[in-house]
Amino acid sequence: MKKTFYILIQAALLTTGCCNTPADDPLSRTSDMAGWSIDVVAPGCVWYNYTGFYLPTGANQTINVLEIDLSHGGYSLSVVHSEEADSLSAFALRADAFAGINGSYFEPDVSFVKTDGKVRREVTVDKAHTRYWKHEGAFFLDPATGKADIDYGDNASYLASTYSTVLSGAPMLIADYEPAGETFAANPDSLDLRTLDYEDYRRHQGVRHPRVAIALTEDDRALLITVDGRWWTSSGMTAQELTRMLVRHFNPRCALNLDGGGSTTMLIGNRGVYDTHVVNFPVDNKRYDHYGQRAVNNVVLVKRNDSVSYTHLRAHETRHDLV
Repeated sequence: MKKTFYILIQAALLTTGCCNTPADDPLSRTSDMAGWSIDVVAPGCVWYNYTGFYLPTGANQTINVLEIDLSHGGYSLSVVHSEEADSLSAFALRADAFAGINGSYFEPDVSFVKTDGKVRREVTVDKAHTRYWKHEGAFFLDPATGKADIDYGDNASYLASTYSTVLSGAPMLIADYEPAGETFAANPDSLDLRTLDYEDYRRHQGVRHPRVAIALTEDDRALLITVDGRWWTSSGMTAQELTRMLVRHFNPRCALNLDGGGSTTMLIGNRGVYDTHVVNFPVDNKRYDHYGQRAVNNVVLVKRNDSVSYTHLRAHETRHDLV
């Protein structure tokens, strides 16, 4: 069954990979890209990778950033949610998507998720709860028009939003060019963060972990970001370090941290390992390879607007095969 799944997803992602879209150049807001590899997968679809010693953090890092130019209409973003958790690869195959990252925090009581105009999850913890901070901001999307935004909010404002898609996360890393993530986990008392509760926002965001984020630029480009961690090859980042990295190299208008840690996964069709197209090193299997995908409930996907349909695939061939 797993071998069959490998073949199916390889065929789907190779067929729907980036190609035949209007010409565009890689993001060029900064010349400070020394050490980065830049792969123009196709016009309007650029993959940035940094692997090695990253001087600003004084540690080894593996960083992946996928830039999608939304302005010409060749690509579209979507958020897909299922109460039955599955791998990013399985979500991508079922949606005919060629790229994506995992989505919001997995706890159902701390995240707000709305897709296709329907509320899938609401925040139910109260303000005194240790995990209340986890929905500080959200990614807003209208798939029909391609309009997108990232902004602060809460359960009430997300419910009232006119956007048909809302995916919460935290912290806000960048808000209208303001690097809010630099101070989110401030520790003026110099506490030993590892003595705090794991879900305390200061520890959760002030200690290095694998990270996932989504960002938007002024000229209508979306950035999907992963930073690997918990390997000697990649130490992970704090919220402050992730914010500074984004500002230094990409200067987005807004950016939101999503669920990282063992959920951290990025997939790019026709890139990465041949059978899953995962390009980063997920840690859920505790092995340094591309097969440690964790089952998640929602993902952010990138689709070609002229993608081939694979809806004829049987559901049991795509569900729960964590590859």
